[in-house]
Amino acid sequence: MIGLRDSDDHFKKCFAETKFVVEATDFEQYCLWEKHHEQVKWEQVSPGMWETIGYFGKMPVCVSCSWVRINGHIVLFYEAVSMVTHSEMVERWVEKMTKSTPTWGGGRQAHTNAMNFHHCLDALKGL
Repeated sequence: MIGLRDSDDHFKKCFAETKFVVEATDFEQYCLWEKHHEQVKWEQVSPGMWETIGYFGKMPVCVSCSWVRINGHIVLFYEAVSMVTHSEMVERWVEKMTKSTPTWGGGRQAHTNAMNFHHCLDALKGL
């Protein structure tokens, strides 16, 4: 696995402060912003980064990450962006990077996809 470099303090801080994780493409994230930005305070925290997290079949597996602050809480949006993706590898990497991400609603992991983004908003209301 390839990890963040020591100079990437901004991104390390973003991962550490993440309260909820959402798997979403850039377009899905835009659609979520379009739908919700008038009901919640939605601020861009970081234009994002991408990381080669490993290799599958000698091909790189890359993940793109960006962060927003929704009603004061940091939310990570991520998507696999390489030609070759490996869902389990991506999920393990996200879990490792956001190990401090809390659970919500009776112990559920604070992780969802764009279709179920309402879980994120519900969880943030409870923080």
